[in-house]
Amino acid sequence: TYVQDSPTETKTYNSVSKVDKISRIIFPVLFAIFNLVYWATYVNRESAIKGMIRKQ
Repeated sequence: TYVQDSPTETKTYNSVSKVDKISRIIFPVLFAIFNLVYWATYVNRESAIKGMIRKQ
């Protein structure tokens, strides 16, 4: 026999796919922001340390 889907069935919403879509954007953006802040801090501290060495 041929079984058809009943028209009264409701499709379940896959919330995982929504989380995945958001994560694909959020994690790379946060990683880029973290790297910008990290390297800006690193470069500024390196120049400050070199300045302190020269003063001695």
